[in-house]
Amino acid sequence: MSNTRNHILKFRVDDTEYEILKQKNQLSKCKNMSDFLRRISLGGQILNVDMSELEQMKKLIKNIADNINQISHLANMQKSIYKDDLDEIKEKISQIWQQQVYIRSLLHKLERSHI
Repeated sequence: MSNTRNHILKFRVDDTEYEILKQKNQLSKCKNMSDFLRRISLGGQILNVDMSELEQMKKLIKNIADNINQISHLANMQKSIYKDDLDEIKEKISQIWQQQVYIRSLLHKLERSHI
C-alpha cells in the first residue's frame, strides 16, 4: 500500500449512524475518523485489549521478586535458610515474569493486527 493517499471516498450516513461511528471511533483509539473508517473497512474489525489486569500482575510479581531478594540477602547474612531453595523460587518468579511478558507481547500484536 502506498504512503500517498490521493483518493477521497465519500458516503452519507444519517444522524444515528454518525453518532454510532463517532462513539466507535472514540473507543477504537484511532487517530481520527478517517483512520478509523479506513481500518474498519480494510480490516473488518477493531479490537481493544484491556491490559490493566496484566499491569497489576506485573506489579505483584515485582513485589514478590523484591521480597525474595530481601529474604535472600538476610539468608546470606544469617545462614538461616537454604540458598538453593531461594534460587529455585527466584527461577520460578523469572519464568512467571517471562510468561507475562510473552502474553503481553501477544496481546499487543493481536491488538495491532485487528485495528
